Amino acid sequence: MTRNNSLFAALLLAATVVVVPAASAQTVHFVGAGSSALYQVTAIAASNDIIDAEVSANPGWSGWHYTAKGTCGGVNCAGLHDARTKNGQTIPDESGSLWVVWDEDDSVNPPAIKNIYTDISVDSVVGDRCFFATQPNKATGCTYALAASTFCTGGNGSSKPCASPASNPGQNLIADGPTGLFTDNNVDADGLPAGVYNALNGTNVTVGLTDIRPEDALFAYNRAAGTLTSTLSGLGYGPKPISTNPIKSFFSTVVATPVQFALSGNDPISGLKVRGSTTIPVGADPILFLVNRTDASGLGQGVSSSSPVYTNVVDAYIKSVTSTGSRTYVFPLAGKTVAAGNGLFSGELCDGASPAFTQPGTGNSVAGTYATGWPASACDPNDKKAHTCVAPTPACTGAGCTFAVNPILREPLSGTMNTTEFTTFRIYGGPKNIDTTPEAAGSASSNSQEANIVPTNGAPDNPLGKACVAGGGSRYRAIGTGEEVKSGVYGISDAIGYAFFSFGNVSKIAGTSSFGYLQLDGVDGLYSSYNGGDPGQTGVPGQLPTCNAPCPASNYWTGGTSYPNLRNGTYRAWSILRAVADPNDPHYPDVQTLIADAQNDVDKTVPDFVPYTTSNGSDPGLQVYREHFAVTGVNSDGQANNGLGGTAEVGGDVGGLIVANLNAPGNTCEDVSANNGTGTDEAGEANQDCLTHAQQ
Repeated sequence: MTRNNSLFAALLLAATVVVVPAASAQTVHFVGAGSSALYQVTAIAASNDIIDAEVSANPGWSGWHYTAKGTCGGVNCAGLHDARTKNGQTIPDESGSLWVVWDEDDSVNPPAIKNIYTDISVDSVVGDRCFFATQPNKATGCTYALAASTFCTGGNGSSKPCASPASNPGQNLIADGPTGLFTDNNVDADGLPAGVYNALNGTNVTVGLTDIRPEDALFAYNRAAGTLTSTLSGLGYGPKPISTNPIKSFFSTVVATPVQFALSGNDPISGLKVRGSTTIPVGADPILFLVNRTDASGLGQGVSSSSPVYTNVVDAYIKSVTSTGSRTYVFPLAGKTVAAGNGLFSGELCDGASPAFTQPGTGNSVAGTYATGWPASACDPNDKKAHTCVAPTPACTGAGCTFAVNPILREPLSGTMNTTEFTTFRIYGGPKNIDTTPEAAGSASSNSQEANIVPTNGAPDNPLGKACVAGGGSRYRAIGTGEEVKSGVYGISDAIGYAFFSFGNVSKIAGTSSFGYLQLDGVDGLYSSYNGGDPGQTGVPGQLPTCNAPCPASNYWTGGTSYPNLRNGTYRAWSILRAVADPNDPHYPDVQTLIADAQNDVDKTVPDFVPYTTSNGSDPGLQVYREHFAVTGVNSDGQANNGLGGTAEVGGDVGGLIVANLNAPGNTCEDVSANNGTGTDEAGEANQDCLTHAQQ
């Protein structure tokens, strides 16, 4: 996310007036960039597990942490600089939220900085790009750009790391203190001492933190920067390789700039060799649809009596079936045309009467992706009879339903946006939402939240703040989870948005009946049941939980097993969070250690995700996975492997079919054409693909 295109130059200018003394040798173990979903949990693991252990083992040492975001001294507190250029065009810097954790030996004067871990939270695609981008000096990875005002002078040992506070001391973005998340019981440091500041300012990113696989991230770039097409296979935020038409926020001056990168071979901009890489699965996180319920005559109907009217959205159902089995689908969340379902997020119909809002368990919508046959209420396309199908029952009927609803969209470089796009918006129909008959495939390849947007038109298309075709509502563009939740869902009446759930991500709208989340196809993405049964469910159904850290999983879920419907495969909108690192990097074992600590900690500190695995047996780990597939324009060799057999994980998986993880190794989609969504599935059933969506 770019706040100031001249960020790096300004930081360099500011740094020229700061004279920092030479620091003793220190080791930088982890330099991260990427997903906000991993921002907090990686900081906790670095501080509580790694640094605390170092301090305990070394008398006279102390551990510290520092966080910052926004502007510091008139420039961004922390940013990522990509020095590649093309035909004189430079790449705007990306700003984000920073955490730094370190320890120091206070037995010497001045204290000697020893071990440093850090991360900057940005879009997933930016995190992937900043890991893979080979710089003109042949170093790999974007570089950290820290504001000079975060630097502090001196240091007097264990009482505080700064003799004189920085102009911008730590902002305590992660809960701390005796009852908080950092077990060192310290608030943020007053600044970054010389040994830390010098080690990080200008250092290269070594770890990409991402909501989606690198192949899916590169696909997201290619799609965002591609020429706008009628099927929305290209979105028009180009041209390549460095966009001159970035994605703009409605709520701020922040922009997201599509910039090209490669996963192997040579960098497309610098022409230099790209580093090696592997991915480490961290855990699975659900997407939740979030709503503003402050309007008692709008999305807040029934909330005051603890019986909310709006509790569910549906992404696809069958409208009719012919005697030959041909069926017509409706896609009410993101249908591009009226015939495709008056899409809510596609800007076709934005009011409370949208067919996206339904009563759960009605009609022929299908819950989850484990459904193996057509439910009794559905129109069975295999019985060779023509049907006019029963649609899901609307959530609201009558004059009181025609209030304006305002969808809040994320930027196409976001892992959040791509996960939502390819698990709920740009999908096929059928019992597993993978029906690839021409009717379904044709709809899926056109449906998108990006419909009815022409970026080159400028406002109201870019930045997006545009009235929907019908219904009276408008769509708005947020960049970053913070804007999506705090500016969009929180700030706009009758807004509906989406985000990866974490206690930090939704804290602004949690613990109050004025806001909430909805089921998807009648399945709760957070608890076992929307109407209660788990200890964390307080207040009105759909009310978001709060965390007074530490907040173990047992506080929220019966038996302490988090996100039960994600774990059992019936909730569809989720993705695996991953770390991308170079296995040949000497600090790769440090990355593995930090991720393992984060997985072991998550259930007892802040249960933000289902750990992929644990090394201490604290959680059974993820028992489902998504089918992998070759990604159009990315996997030229057509390879896809889920990595469960011990071989390298390769290919995309965003929106892939959810199946049980029964230690099923190897390639999963070689019997289909993953580029066009046709073929047979693993059981040999015609027209069933590993893809649930149209990634084309």
